[in-house]
Amino acid sequence: MAHGILIESLIEAENVDKLQRSFVATADIDGGGVVSLTAPTQQGDNVWTATKGLVEGKTIAIAYNPQAHYTDVNGKRYAGLSNDDRDYTNLAGEIGGAFIPRKDDEIVITVEDIVTDTLALAVAGNYLVPTASDFRWTATAEAPQSGVALQIENVENLQFPPVKGSIGFTVQNAVKAVVIAE
Repeated sequence: MAHGILIESLIEAENVDKLQRSFVATADIDGGGVVSLTAPTQQGDNVWTATKGLVEGKTIAIAYNPQAHYTDVNGKRYAGLSNDDRDYTNLAGEIGGAFIPRKDDEIVITVEDIVTDTLALAVAGNYLVPTASDFRWTATAEAPQSGVALQIENVENLQFPPVKGSIGFTVQNAVKAVVIAE
């Protein structure tokens, strides 16, 4: 199964440490997934707790692709079975990374990061908003009134893996979006 991935296009967090967060979650989170973060309670701990989607009063962040490429197979953990980011996710119980989105940040996410029932609405001019019960985004035609929101610039086909040449490429549907509300 291919996992959703994030392609950092232009995000402020790349150059601002205070917008970066380390997290641990109780469920797997794909790169590009949206999380609500709860601050650590122990002094000196900088690992936040990630929960699904939109939780009022919590910090909203977007998960990076996992830095460590682990895969669990039949209860055993293996490292680096593939060079394709779509084969990996931020595993539950492991430390992952996320960033706090800022207005005008541009990101590209694959369609696996969007709730399947709303994919038909993932078109240019529409919006992506956090889903209350999921790590994925919800596509909507209605402009959000509050909270974190992204406006879809375009839907594109990306070649994977991203290397020179064309032999062995697969096409991946992706959505390029801009943060319009924090």
